[in-house]
Amino acid sequence: MSAATGRYQIRNPATRQGVDLPDPHPITLSMLAALDWRSRECKLLARYSVGEEDSIEYKWEILNVGTDEHWRALNWGEEEDVSSDVTYLENNLLSLLFGCNQIC
Repeated sequence: MSAATGRYQIRNPATRQGVDLPDPHPITLSMLAALDWRSRECKLLARYSVGEEDSIEYKWEILNVGTDEHWRALNWGEEEDVSSDVTYLENNLLSLLFGCNQIC
């Protein structure tokens, strides 16, 4: 979080520039980032929880950094629901975000 703006930021350590991000879901548990070097697109994936302790459901939001003004709900589609498998997401994030048009 930026001390100057009080907002979440993503920073480029090489250029020392930062971009303020829109606020994610209030109960965000984790975020994953992916950069496509060819298109220079950066996407963030945020996981948050909904529900009570005995029936927690995990949901996801996606943000195209520098393009989107708001986080968008991520719809995994009917083919493969990987929404609760964080290890799978971490290992396959680039192909999921940049290789599959149905979730982006």
